[in-house]
Amino acid sequence: MKKYLIFIAVFFAACSNNKTAYYTEQYKSYENSIDVLNENLGKEYWEFNENISDHKGLEEHLETLDEINEYSENILEIIDEIRIDLAGTDKLTAEEVNNLTRNYKIDAKVLGALKLGFMDFEKLTINIVDEKNETLRENISKTLDTERWNEIEGLNGEVVKSQLMFVVLAKLYFDVLLVKYDVYRWFFSRLCITDFRFNKIEPVILTEKYSYDIGETVKAKIYLVARDTMSNPLIYFANDEIPFENGVGIYKKKITQIGKKIEHGNVVIQNPATGEDVFYPFTIEYEVVN
Repeated sequence: MKKYLIFIAVFFAACSNNKTAYYTEQYKSYENSIDVLNENLGKEYWEFNENISDHKGLEEHLETLDEINEYSENILEIIDEIRIDLAGTDKLTAEEVNNLTRNYKIDAKVLGALKLGFMDFEKLTINIVDEKNETLRENISKTLDTERWNEIEGLNGEVVKSQLMFVVLAKLYFDVLLVKYDVYRWFFSRLCITDFRFNKIEPVILTEKYSYDIGETVKAKIYLVARDTMSNPLIYFANDEIPFENGVGIYKKKITQIGKKIEHGNVVIQNPATGEDVFYPFTIEYEVVN
């Protein structure tokens, strides 16, 4: 009889160890994915913010990004508060999660706030995404759906092991960042497609001068340029508009004085999405000698 009791005890201990190892691996996997998503989100937002600062008329889109950030950060803060209440810190290594021993139950008010945060974030992101993109909208609903929480241990008000709770919270954290990243990428790609419609890409070669003497070195800058052949932008020097022919702005000016010249202008393109003008400033420098 004792042999059977010992066997049963060892069996359950092994099952417990296997479950603990599973929690640890799951937590480690989610945390690694969260680190990658955070890094990618930082790059996407920084690049977009850098580009948008050069284009008047697109600043309004930053308000949309700020809303996405505000709603998502609200959820992540609640998750961090639960982690701190559970373990005294919002960030644990997989090994530290493995060493947690207490059982835990989320406070009902906190759980309610967390659900409300997910519901608000789902509504916001779905409203941002175009109705034509049904796949992304469906993925958002599935990822942020709180109706399935009753089937998830720890999110239905029951007492669970701290290790499991940390895995569940990591999964929720990951879900929020994943939706945020997907909406970011869709939002940025939509701006690129709808705001600037280029239908032709071609090389442009700019040489320092047209005629050379024997023994001189020919230097040229070669650019790959995208342009819209269906519409012409406006190009201004000061208040003077210069002609735009065959997709190229033609700058002509009669030279009347000697010296270094620096002149500023703007290329103006209308944003099809907003109807507002987008300005691309540029400078021409040259020197006139006697």
